[in-house]
Amino acid sequence: MTRKRVLAVIATAAAVVAAAGVLSPAVANADPLGEIRGAVNGARAQSTCGPLNYSGQLEGAAQAWVRDAMALDSVNRSFSLVQNDYPGDVRWTRIASGDPTSAATNSLIAGVREGINDCGAVDFGVGMARDDVIDKSFVAVVLGAPKPVVVEAPKPPVKCQPGSPSGAEVPFGQTCQPSPPVPCTEEGSPVKEVPYGQTCPAIPAQTNKIQAAFGEPGLTSVDFTVTNTATLNAACDYVSTTNSINPLVPKKTTRTINVDAGQSATTTFDGAPTLSTYNVTLTCKDASGKQKELLGTVTTSLTW
Repeated sequence: MTRKRVLAVIATAAAVVAAAGVLSPAVANADPLGEIRGAVNGARAQSTCGPLNYSGQLEGAAQAWVRDAMALDSVNRSFSLVQNDYPGDVRWTRIASGDPTSAATNSLIAGVREGINDCGAVDFGVGMARDDVIDKSFVAVVLGAPKPVVVEAPKPPVKCQPGSPSGAEVPFGQTCQPSPPVPCTEEGSPVKEVPYGQTCPAIPAQTNKIQAAFGEPGLTSVDFTVTNTATLNAACDYVSTTNSINPLVPKKTTRTINVDAGQSATTTFDGAPTLSTYNVTLTCKDASGKQKELLGTVTTSLTW
């Protein structure tokens, strides 16, 4: 071999070594899950379903599964998903092993084809663990579906009491402003107002509100005073009777005596002492006629 050829061989060998040094990091940094994801997506594309979404949460569950299987060198390990790891339901799981990784992946896809064709599965994650001591790869896929979002029906509005300043209704959860009270403006009402929707209580009847008495008789007249303690004007019927045998004494005398509310009225009767006894009945009623009950009745007598 000439010196030139030896140098050429050495140069070629150096180039190969250099190229190997450049390419090795790229190969070492290749995504170990990329081949499995691609196989799952490729199988999904052959179905009538839409593309799958990749889930990091399902990947984590698949990775934990294959690491557990590799540690025991068995694919008969049950899959488990830690509660709340994935906000949905796991629909399909599959694990396989083999060498090389591509062979394990083909076995995996063949075993989970039905799950990949399930249009109800919309998320997936894959896992892979390689045991270089026994030259075996463990691969897994987990397919799931997120739980449907429950949209709560809107709550009906709150109906307000008629007359409320808030109007006819307010949104659910809010409180209607109370309706204003009802004023009780009728004279004599025991209360000024009542809650909205209630009726003002009836005005209590004013009874036993009349007092009456004769004054000291004189030689030619006698006074009769009526006192009205009610808040209503009184119209009183005065009736006097006597059994006197004196022909000058009237057997029956009537008068109408009006007495304003809270006032007194005096009526003067003219006459002379005859030693006659006069029996008097005074009956008073509401002058306006609103109150049906009598304001009072007084019975008295006078000997004059």
